[in-house]
Amino acid sequence: MPAHERLRHHKAKIQYRAWKETIFQMMEQGYSKRLIHEELTKDGRISMAYITLCQFIRNSKKQAPACPAPENKSKAPPAASPAQPKIIKANKYIGKLLCFRAPR
Repeated sequence: MPAHERLRHHKAKIQYRAWKETIFQMMEQGYSKRLIHEELTKDGRISMAYITLCQFIRNSKKQAPACPAPENKSKAPPAASPAQPKIIKANKYIGKLLCFRAPR
């Protein structure tokens, strides 16, 4: 496909999904996004613009599932030690709010 010809609707996404694993393997190996784009376009595997590839990578990182929170097996909350009183820390802005005076 000539470089000046635009891709049909969603063709870039299809190309990205086809080479997604390769792209992320190259990123893990230390390749920059620019080098990945150059390699894949030189080989004819993708024909999308560099900025389009960057958008797909950025969006897939946003959608990546976060590490699951560790599950607490016990249903009961942790018991507080009765020997120590609970300490409540004041917000640093409370003092400023209490000292505030309205202008006269």
